[in-house]
Amino acid sequence: SAFAMCTIRLAHPLSRAVTHSFARSAPRTAVVRSLASSSYGLDDRTAAAAIKRDESIRTQHLALNTDVPNASLAPGSDEVNADDVRRKRLVYRSKQRGWLEVDLLMGTFAVAHVPTMSAAEMDEYEAILNQETIDIFEYVTAKKAPPADIDTGMMHKLQDWANGSPVGTSPESYAQSKNNANMT
Repeated sequence: SAFAMCTIRLAHPLSRAVTHSFARSAPRTAVVRSLASSSYGLDDRTAAAAIKRDESIRTQHLALNTDVPNASLAPGSDEVNADDVRRKRLVYRSKQRGWLEVDLLMGTFAVAHVPTMSAAEMDEYEAILNQETIDIFEYVTAKKAPPADIDTGMMHKLQDWANGSPVGTSPESYAQSKNNANMT
C-alpha cells in the first residue's frame, strides 16, 4: 500500500512527504488510522492535529500572494495583476526545481508556454509542479505513469515537449539551453 511505501522510505511520520502522500492517496479518516497504527505510536488525536496543521501550512504556502511592497510594483502602477503574479511564479517554480535536468526541461517549457496558458491550463500545470521533483521527472519522461489527477492534457503536452525538445546532450548545449531560458 502507499502507506507501507512511505513508512519504509521516510524516517518520521510527520514529514511533508508522508502527510502529502497520505492526503493524496487515502481518505482523511484512513490517514488518521494509518498514522495512529504506525510504529511511531501516534494516537488519533495527535495524527489528526498533524494532518490539519500540514493542510494549513500547505494551503498558506501554495496561496497566491499579491500583497507586495510598493517598490515591487511596475513604474506608474498602484496595483498587482494577480494573473501576472501567478504566471511569474509558475515560471520561477519551473526553473528552480533543484535538478539541472528538471530545471531545464520545466523551465524551457514554462518560458515557451506559461505566458499563453488559460487559467484551467495553469491549474493543471501547477498541480504538476506541486509534485516532488523526482516524480515530475519520471512522469514527464514517461518512466512512471502519472497519477490520474495529473494525467491531463498538460501532462501530455509536457511529455511531448520532453520527447521533441531535447535540452542538451553536452555541457555546451546545457549551457546554451540555460542561457536561452534565462536561467542562472
